[in-house]
Order: sequence, then C-alpha cells, then structure tokens
Amino acid sequence: MRKLFVLVAIASAISGCGNSEIPFDQIKVSQGTKGKTNALYIDPKDNKPFTGVVIQKSGDVETMRFTVEDGVVQGDWVEKLTTGNLRYTVTLKDGEKVGDEKNF
Repeated sequence: MRKLFVLVAIASAISGCGNSEIPFDQIKVSQGTKGKTNALYIDPKDNKPFTGVVIQKSGDVETMRFTVEDGVVQGDWVEKLTTGNLRYTVTLKDGEKVGDEKNF
C-alpha cells in the first residue's frame, strides 16, 4: 500500500496536479483585454477558464508571469524589462489589486 501511495505522489508531482504553464501568445480571454489583470483567461484547448501560470518571454528572458485560477488572476503579477530587471509588480486576489503596486 505504501508503495502505491509513493507511486501516486510521484505521478502527481510529474503531472503538476493539473497546473500548467502556457505562453502568453497562446492564452485567450473571454472578457476584458489580454495582458490586463482583470481579464478572464481561457484555455485555448477547451475554451474553459484556465488554471495555471501564464508566461511571456523575450528570447530567454521572462518578461511577464502571473497565475490564473479558474480564469481569474490570483497572486503576484510580475513584469520585467528585456534586461531581466523588474518593471512592475502587484498582488491580486480575484483579479483585484490587494497589495502594493510598484513600478520600477
């Protein structure tokens, strides 16, 4: 039984338990404007609310990262310059700003 539990735990970790990453250019929105904190983000595979991490890159540099749960932005929204330096950060809950908004 213990071996089965360990096997299931490893399989869940490898699969990411349903969490996924998607490039910014592939994500869709059903409401609002793509790239805005209050948009409703949709999985392009099934047109259902997306859950996972949206990432935008310029070459090897990650220029934007935010987490979405059931289509709504949750947690930290981070934007960086192509140099890798921070440009903008804010914390969100249900798509609304709840933390300090910082421009660098």
